[in-house]
Formats: sequence, C-alpha cells, structure tokens
Amino acid sequence: MTERKLTDEQLARAKRLFRDGMSIDDIAALIVAEETEVEKETEKLSRKDIPWDEIELSFSTGFPIKKIAERYGISESTIKSKAKLNNWSIDAATAVIARSEAKLAGLADPAETIEKQKEAVDAAVDARTAVVALHRAEWKKHREWTETIRKEDDIAEYRKAKLAAETIKLRQAGERVAWGFEEAAVGGPISISWQE
Repeated sequence: MTERKLTDEQLARAKRLFRDGMSIDDIAALIVAEETEVEKETEKLSRKDIPWDEIELSFSTGFPIKKIAERYGISESTIKSKAKLNNWSIDAATAVIARSEAKLAGLADPAETIEKQKEAVDAAVDARTAVVALHRAEWKKHREWTETIRKEDDIAEYRKAKLAAETIKLRQAGERVAWGFEEAAVGGPISISWQE
C-alpha cells in the first residue's frame, strides 16, 4: 500500500475532527470516501459522450436542473459542478424570451422537453433574424432612393424621403419593442450565476 500525503486543508480538517472525538480510522474512511466521490464527479465531467453544449444551453435558459439530469442520465451534482467549473449562468432575459416564444409558437409547456425548448429557441432566432433583415433591407432601399433623388435634386422627392424615413423609424421602433429587442438592449442581459 502506498502512503499518500494529505493536503493542508485535509490535514487541518482531520485535526478538527479528531479534536471533536472522531476516531482516526473514521477520519481516514471519510477522507477516502470524499476523494472517491470527487474522482467520480471529475470522471463524469470529462466524459466525451455527454453533450455538454446542449446541457449548457438548457441550463442557461433556465431549464430545471432535475429535468436536465433525468434527460441525460447524470446527477444534478455533476451538472452543478460543471456549471460552477465553467462559470455557467442563467440568462434570465434569454430564458424569458425563449419561453415566451415557445408559448407563441403554440407549445403548451415550453419547459416540458429539451427538444421543444430547442425548437422554440430556433424558431425565435429565425423570426427575430427575419425582422432585423427586413429592417436593414428597408433602410438600404431608402438609401438607394435618396441617392437617386440627390442626382435629380428634386425637393418634393426629398420631402417624401424624409417622411418615409420618419415612418420607417417609428414603425421599426414599435416592432423592436414588440419583439423584445429594446428591453434586452436597454437593460442588458440579466445573469444569475450558480452558487453553492
């Protein structure tokens, strides 16, 4: 049997436990059991067959840890350890948007399965991307229009372009609020970090 040295932290803890009346054999068994548990958790964290990117997405959008653990066949403590190790955080703004989009997409309970949640997030991303693309296209078209007006130097057309720009600006501002772009931009993301 090879002799192992205790870390300073383990030694200090062993001394406290001994002073509190625990036997040396019990202290040794406790330390070995804890080290074995740490080794098991470390082994789980490094397994290649666990889709950690999917788990992180679910975690960051507020999916319940218990359901994630059940879905992937790992312990809640393993997920918590991985989250703490990698500084995962729950982005409340993203979670609210994802779950709202899921309900708008007709999913009764967006947190029921991870697949439904991913579908809702993908649908929300596609819809929001389409809105941004439309806004950019409108301004590109407006720019092209004003370039032709400048060549013709037509004051009446300039007035129409100004009125059109104001209309586009107001409508797009309303759409940005309706789609939730403004809340995220003004307040920034709200993060909740995992603390043990």
